Amino acid sequence: MVDGVASVLDIDYLDRELIPGLTKEIAQHSIYQYIEEDLKLQIGYAKKEILISPIDNRDKILLDLGKDKHVVTVRSQVHLADGRQFQFTESRHKLDKFHFVDYAERRK
Repeated sequence: MVDGVASVLDIDYLDRELIPGLTKEIAQHSIYQYIEEDLKLQIGYAKKEILISPIDNRDKILLDLGKDKHVVTVRSQVHLADGRQFQFTESRHKLDKFHFVDYAERRK
């Protein structure tokens, strides 16, 4: 919810072989804390793709789209430090509520 409006829909998939024992209670607290502190795995990096997509039936049901025909789709692949992908997320955002900020730091 953004400003009281259903504006973002997140769909997450986690590899159960890499992230065993995940429960609803853990997910409600912090999945990444569980991964790093309980499973002792190091999260390495994420790759994100941002695009404009036509709305689908799920968007129509779960988001307050008004007359919008498109959403901003952010697809994210998250990898452990050893390169294994453990998570895929697709976030679907209302156009008028989407805001993108990027920060890049070059290390020598």
